[in-house]
Amino acid sequence: MTATFRKFKPGVTLWQRGYVDDVINSEKEFVNVLRYIFLNPVKEGLSEGEFDYPFSGALDYFTL
Repeated sequence: MTATFRKFKPGVTLWQRGYVDDVINSEKEFVNVLRYIFLNPVKEGLSEGEFDYPFSGALDYFTL
């Protein structure tokens, strides 16, 4: 994806500075990463809980 983007937008940065990718090696790590992502709106005060933010997709991965 990045290579294709650079063909059409040379010199434009796609990723934010300080971005680091990491390989997820287990289902437990996957769940931990999802929880981290889903809790970001809660930490920023945008919702009361991880399932309350309408754009998070949390309900697609976890059931109440």
